[in-house]
Amino acid sequence: MTGQPSSMDTGPFYFIHQCGLKQRNIVNDDGYCALFIVNTPAVDDRGVGHAVEHFVFRRSKAFNEPSTLFQLTSLTDLTINTSTSSNVTYFHCQSQCKETFELGLRYLLSGLISPLFYDSDLQDEIHNGANCGVIYRELLCSQLDDIARRQFQIDISDTSPERTHQYGGDSRFLSKITTDDLKNYHAQHYQLATINKCRADISCL
Repeated sequence: MTGQPSSMDTGPFYFIHQCGLKQRNIVNDDGYCALFIVNTPAVDDRGVGHAVEHFVFRRSKAFNEPSTLFQLTSLTDLTINTSTSSNVTYFHCQSQCKETFELGLRYLLSGLISPLFYDSDLQDEIHNGANCGVIYRELLCSQLDDIARRQFQIDISDTSPERTHQYGGDSRFLSKITTDDLKNYHAQHYQLATINKCRADISCL
């Protein structure tokens, strides 16, 4: 875990770690789960925020193998994923086993705090210039839906100052993302003091 709480708000159900991370505990009679809430604004149409989200799960200082996520979810009952809505990203993990949950929690927290951004991972995770790259393939699949495709065309044709940028990215611009872009976005938006953690498990009883 991240250390002892430095200030209390509403007893054992809310506290702030010394590092600034805010934690809320929720009573849950079944298993263990945690949710990290991060404000992740879309700053342009390249999808830099989306790319950082992917790199959180790829490798970190504590877990430097890209296969770790696959191993954790294949060999244990751990479920771990992320979703984004309205410029807020929710990272979550869950397990019925306390030891597995704690391992998944360390993996996720390490990825949030200290992900590693390597140039060699850009092609695999984002786009290789051809038809590969996890994010590139995701965007292609999203375009198969007629409603999503029409909305995308409306969004990118908007030239007003209030236009909404594409958080997921535009496949035409993925190749312009650099590791420096990822590092800068992470440094700006993944500060522990701005991350909220919700934990729900039987240990909170």
